[in-house]
Amino acid sequence: MNDPRAAAIKEKDWQKVVLALAKQGGWIWHHELPSQRASGRWSTHASGEPGFPDLVLIHQSGQVLFVELKAPKGRTTAHQEMWLKLLKDAGCEVHVWRPSDRPQVEYRLIGWKEFAK
Repeated sequence: MNDPRAAAIKEKDWQKVVLALAKQGGWIWHHELPSQRASGRWSTHASGEPGFPDLVLIHQSGQVLFVELKAPKGRTTAHQEMWLKLLKDAGCEVHVWRPSDRPQVEYRLIGWKEFAK
């Protein structure tokens, strides 16, 4: 079932939803915060290649997820695609999650525990 509200959600609000689900599922997370420079340009204070995924989620069960979050019509950049491909090729679990993916996100972050016993 499609939620019409999902089509209008902003990426920052989608991130809040994902992080609330992660907390409910017992995950810890890391996210780099962007900041505005004196020039007015926005950037993330991180070192390395651009395009690193928005979230790294880690569960005490040993699971690690790399997640790129996108608004409904958002697109991944070439740098983001490079990171996601390299991480996947290295055996990592990677996702690009949009608000329309909420049922799958809920299952991945919370519901999987039902079947892990």
